[in-house]
Amino acid sequence: MIFIRKKIIEKIKKEAKYIFPNECCGFLSGLKNKNIYMIDDYHSCKNISRKPAQEFRIDPIYQIKLQKK
Repeated sequence: MIFIRKKIIEKIKKEAKYIFPNECCGFLSGLKNKNIYMIDDYHSCKNISRKPAQEFRIDPIYQIKLQKK
């Protein structure tokens, strides 16, 4: 089961409205306890796609840095 805090959903909605009509992209992070995932943060990412209104591409360097964090 996955739980996403309401403040995280609102943060994603706000960014998506700001970036529209381009694709909004980012990562979710949180904790896992047995089969329960608690999402408690959203990490916005710049869309580096050449066609941002049609697809998204996340900078792999940012992705690696975030995963290490």
